[in-house]
Amino acid sequence: YGSSGSRVQCHYDTYGYNLYAQLYGNKRWTLFPPGDRQGLMKPSRLPFEESSVYSLRNVHGDCLKDQVTGALQVVLEPGDLLFVPRHWWHQVDTLSPSISVNTWVPCPGDDDYERVKEGVVRVLTCGLKGYAASKLRGVGTEEPGAKRARTLEDEMSWLNPTEEVRGAEWDLEALNEAVRGYQESKGEPDAGEINMDDLVRAITHPRVVETMAKQLIRLNSEHG
Repeated sequence: YGSSGSRVQCHYDTYGYNLYAQLYGNKRWTLFPPGDRQGLMKPSRLPFEESSVYSLRNVHGDCLKDQVTGALQVVLEPGDLLFVPRHWWHQVDTLSPSISVNTWVPCPGDDDYERVKEGVVRVLTCGLKGYAASKLRGVGTEEPGAKRARTLEDEMSWLNPTEEVRGAEWDLEALNEAVRGYQESKGEPDAGEINMDDLVRAITHPRVVETMAKQLIRLNSEHG
């Protein structure tokens, strides 16, 4: 269901592909090809939601449809069925009170690998941002209660309302399950458990650190 004027922020889904049926009313879909070859989409994992990679761009305000090669736009009417290919960016604007149904169709093999990536994102995002929020909860009593509450609410805005912080142990086990699932799909033997040391070694690998450093410098220049 969607009320007139509501919007689904531009994002892409990491798992499967989407079949979307419009039953009542009208919705405008703006779609962009996978990836970010032109460097225009500004992908972000904040707010964190498993399987959703958001864009920081204002699709219509930035006239993104006219800038991205291969962009498409369509208005769905009752009876229309839209096929959204795997990893295509999309923003959905509700033009009138609407009722729609959809289903995600899994992509075996590809989805197994994506679950490993999602597990890594969860461990890092919930670990870093969850730690910051927990430190904020310990702010001294010298801070006025209303101000502290607003600050904590702002700090927790990194987490999509559909998600919850479950703790490092749960996140690491979920990552291990994803790795086991991927290895099983490839017919590879289970080589054991991934622990935090393995994760630190992975994210501090020189190639990873170099990529992160370049990205951080680019993001900092965009802030200016």
